[in-house]
Amino acid sequence: MITFIVNEASGRGRGEKIWRALRREMLEQELPFRAWCTRSPGEATALAQLACQDAQELQKLVVVGGDGTVNEVLNGISDFSQIALGVVPIGSGNDFVRGLGLPRDPRAALERVFAASGDARIDLGQVCIDGQAPRRFGISAGIGMDAWVCAQVDASRAKAGLNRFGRGSLSYGLMTLSAAWNLETARGSVQLTTPQGVLTRDLRALIFLACMNFPWEGGGVPIAPVADAADGCFSVCLADDLSRAQVFRKLPLLALGRHTHTEGVSLVSATRVEVQLDTPLFVHADGEVPGRARSAVFDVLPQQLRVLV
Repeated sequence: MITFIVNEASGRGRGEKIWRALRREMLEQELPFRAWCTRSPGEATALAQLACQDAQELQKLVVVGGDGTVNEVLNGISDFSQIALGVVPIGSGNDFVRGLGLPRDPRAALERVFAASGDARIDLGQVCIDGQAPRRFGISAGIGMDAWVCAQVDASRAKAGLNRFGRGSLSYGLMTLSAAWNLETARGSVQLTTPQGVLTRDLRALIFLACMNFPWEGGGVPIAPVADAADGCFSVCLADDLSRAQVFRKLPLLALGRHTHTEGVSLVSATRVEVQLDTPLFVHADGEVPGRARSAVFDVLPQQLRVLV
């Protein structure tokens, strides 16, 4: 028996049409499944909690939706030993599916989750901002410009318009240009716990710090090209002390994954990242933005999640 958590609103309504077609095919093939559809933001978390409560053995739990719905489900799983997570992608970014190497085509992805054993495992992350309750993430979390972009995409009508043409991920590119023009920075410090020891760095003008579990975020931008979701570490991309002109010059390199180790940008493997700032910046977890913060602590949860790949 597979349990589906379905966000029919994903992809600005494409989800409902795609799910109806997939459901019809499963019924025709007499495949065993049950499906719960979300009706409001946050409901996927409650449905994931419900799935864990009635799991008697390893259960295949499959998200039909985008990265936001996946994140809600990750934050609702109470017993990771009983859940193997799969995704049928319908969103605009689909970076979780991209990171797992799963098909972007919903039918092909559905075939994979039915065939998968659930033995594969990946790391997760969690972030705690300003001492609040931690939030899990699967793709990435960060503070600064990438979180600013996520906040503006959520508030913009551009993504909705581009989704109608299947180009919703372009909204991240448009907002990245806007973020570079409206550049927000903060002074502070960061402490990174690495396999070699603890590193502490002063931040003169933090542009962004991204703790990457997968290489991509924002609809396929290779922020950390060497990130490995099964190595027990974040690939931390840090950009600091750059002018607006320098940021604009680096954007093409960022899109190509050639920005790392250029002036003002570094990539470090770390299991824990602690950031303290004098000015609050936006924070995100898998593109979900709870707000601004002066402090954020990011931790790896090694081999936490079984995945259907």
